[in-house]
Formats: sequence, structure tokens, C-alpha cells
Amino acid sequence: QQSSFLESKLVAYNDTTSTQIAVVFVADFQGTDIMDFGVKLFDKWGIGTQKNNGCLILVKPKSSSTDGEVAIIPGYGLEEYITDAIADVIIRKEMI
Repeated sequence: QQSSFLESKLVAYNDTTSTQIAVVFVADFQGTDIMDFGVKLFDKWGIGTQKNNGCLILVKPKSSSTDGEVAIIPGYGLEEYITDAIADVIIRKEMI
């Protein structure tokens, strides 16, 4: 139910702003680090390709054997709004 609600909110946001946001949960990063995995996924899916205004929120939940990890990866068109410092604050203060 929460997933459907979030999906409808993100679709509505895309429809009104043309900014695409993808939230992805993965179990592992297939032998790479979170940023490499995220950038490859961002490019493969073409998130926000029309205006480079997409954003990927990548989450690997905590498990019994590993810590959780989160990354916010903005497209070039959003980098002035979602800087590394802002992404870090969002992750630490809002998400974690």
C-alpha cells in the first residue's frame, strides 16, 4: 500500500514538473560500491533523460550481516539543487 502511494506521488510530481524520481531498493550492489551501481542504474534506466532532471534514490536495507546504505544521485540538471552536501543532510536527518 505504501509503495503504491509513493508511486502515485512520484508520477504526479513527474507530470507537474517533468522531474523524474526513482526510488530503488536492492539487496546488494553486485560487487561494486553504491555510487558506481547507482550511476550505472541511473544511466541504464534513463532517469530524467529529456532534461537531465532525474534523481535516483538508491537503498540497500540493513540486514543481519550488513549495514544499510543510501545514496541520492541527481542528474546534471538537478545538481545545483541537490548538491552532495544537501543529499547528505537529507540522508542523515530525514531518511536515517
